[in-house]
Amino acid sequence: MKASCQIIFIILIISCNLVSFGQDKMTAYLDSLDLEPLVYVEFERGYNDKAEAIRKDIDTTSFTKEQIDKVVEYYEYRTVREHDSIHAYLNWAKTTAERLNYKQGLARLYERFGDVERLTYKPTAEDNYRKALAIHLELEDYNAAAVSYTGLGLYFYSKGEFEKALAELFKSLEYYEDTNNKRALVGAYHNIGDTYLRLADSVNVVKYLTLSNALEKDYPAPAARAMNASFLGEIYLGRKDIEKATQNFELSNSLIEEKGVVPYLLYYNLKNLGIIEETKGNDIKALNLYKQAFSKAYLIGSANRSVVVSSTKMASILLKMNKGSDALSLLSRVEKKKIIDTSIDELSEADFIEFYAVMAKAYERLGNVSKALLYRQKQLQLLEDFNQIRIHNNTTELEKKYQSKLDQQEIQSLKDENSINQRTKIIMLLGLVGLVLILLFGAITVKQRSKAYKQQKTLNDLALNNEHIKASDIKKKQRITQLELELSKKELTTNSMSLLQKKEQYGRVIEQLKDLRPLVKDNEAALNALSAIISDCLASKTNYNWDEFKLTFESVHASFYDNLIASHPNLSPNEKKICAFLKLGLNTKDISAITLQNTRTIVIARSRLRKKLGLNKGEDLVTYVNTF
Repeated sequence: MKASCQIIFIILIISCNLVSFGQDKMTAYLDSLDLEPLVYVEFERGYNDKAEAIRKDIDTTSFTKEQIDKVVEYYEYRTVREHDSIHAYLNWAKTTAERLNYKQGLARLYERFGDVERLTYKPTAEDNYRKALAIHLELEDYNAAAVSYTGLGLYFYSKGEFEKALAELFKSLEYYEDTNNKRALVGAYHNIGDTYLRLADSVNVVKYLTLSNALEKDYPAPAARAMNASFLGEIYLGRKDIEKATQNFELSNSLIEEKGVVPYLLYYNLKNLGIIEETKGNDIKALNLYKQAFSKAYLIGSANRSVVVSSTKMASILLKMNKGSDALSLLSRVEKKKIIDTSIDELSEADFIEFYAVMAKAYERLGNVSKALLYRQKQLQLLEDFNQIRIHNNTTELEKKYQSKLDQQEIQSLKDENSINQRTKIIMLLGLVGLVLILLFGAITVKQRSKAYKQQKTLNDLALNNEHIKASDIKKKQRITQLELELSKKELTTNSMSLLQKKEQYGRVIEQLKDLRPLVKDNEAALNALSAIISDCLASKTNYNWDEFKLTFESVHASFYDNLIASHPNLSPNEKKICAFLKLGLNTKDISAITLQNTRTIVIARSRLRKKLGLNKGEDLVTYVNTF
């Protein structure tokens, strides 16, 4: 409580100072923002010190169980970045454990291998966790088995396969509950709540994080508590429950500062607190919180993205405060440092567009119309570039799926054809054997009659074989024609989707450009340039709409909508669209890119669609849609 009061007091002082800022003080404020990389080592240093103390006691010439256990313990405190040296110890310990038939130690070593490979994104992590699990179950050590299940859950979580992750984490939870391991249950409930957060299931997020917090009071785990508070803050912020969101973000920050755990969360907490204050209209407080978030950006992996996002938000606040030159100064420094250029792999389309949009607004406030137009053009060019990338990726993905299906059909066709040829050869061989017997029998009776029968039989066999060959050729030609038609229809569907998306993007940019007209009405040259850009956008905009896409889609999947509506007449137009995208084999990320909605919105829409279709928990949505 005392620490919280001090923090609030400091914030109030800073807020008062910001209100009285003049131009010189604001410039000094901007200069205080450090754009050079920071190094945060305090959190890891303690762990590495413990690891070094353990390492000194490891004797690789002593092949004992105690030495194996020290290697396992050494890993628990060792920084994962140094995984090459970790593997050296683990390999030695694994060989020793196998020689001593030390199963318990071997299982723990498999888990350590799995941890290292999971954190370095290697697919062999799953196999090592499975090996550890098998040994634990053999030894009936169910608490240890729960640890292996947790490792598997975190492995699938790191791959983005959240449904699989939940399946493994619930197995871990079951063992911990059976053994009444309450300390481990704190982490188990946290992991499940975190996974539900990625699935946008807010009800289960609150449920399991609350269970984790309830146990944490008696079995302290400050890292889990800090993360739980931050995640709950996100949920309450999404529900517009500002009071609870603020309480949780501030609780998370106080735990991080007091216990020195999960420091990277400071950036997210401070940024979200800034969003809350900005929503409430407290621009000064919001600016200060965004500045604090800016200073913590280097604590997380995607540091450059955090710098761009937080600086953009700060600049937006400065514009609200009529500090256009200060906003421009801040964004220009980020641009000159080439942070925006080195963040291409980290930034989303929205991050780029928002950055240039705020730059354009800043120049508009300062009356620099030419610069404003330049950044609007950059914004427009980014839309076009991202659209082309999406079209290329979508087309490539569809081509791969189609080619894979075509290859499977061709392989099956060749197998069927080979089977038919083998049967034909056997039949022909048996026929020839019978023919020889008939000829031998006929030679004994009537030689001439036997000869005539042989000739007729041969002619009949040849004619039958020719008919088989002709029929086979006709089927092949029909199959090729059908596949070519399907490919043409799929390409048409892809182009329709791309044109539909392009129209929506151009529409938004045209509206933004039209808003600039009042600013340049006295400048004929600028007004003409702006009108030319709008005309180009209007020329590029097509009249393609969803109805045209629907007609194209139905030409490929003729009875899909009729069957779907017959079974589920209450589906909304948007839910029918999502069903169509799923029928095309598009995943959540694809649909998000096409509809220009974030992935969280699509996940929520899919969840609602599952409920409307009456699907149980174990039923797969895509599999069900493909039955129509």
